[in-house]
Amino acid sequence: MPCGTDHNLVDSVAFDAKSYYDQLITTCSLPTLLKREVELLTEIRQLDSERQSLVYNHHHELIAARDTIAAVCKFF
Repeated sequence: MPCGTDHNLVDSVAFDAKSYYDQLITTCSLPTLLKREVELLTEIRQLDSERQSLVYNHHHELIAARDTIAAVCKFF
């Protein structure tokens, strides 16, 4: 595998960070490593943003469900 080309490897269930790191630092040039760092940081920020959105949306759904249940319980 050429230096840092298998980006799907990071998403694999069997991903081995140490092996991936070792492969990158032994086969990639410094400019390629720096480019991969930027790519990884971008992916991390995007995933973090998506996670925050999911938590926010689920939090509001739970609050709405709680309010609905409380309103229904008033009738019984």
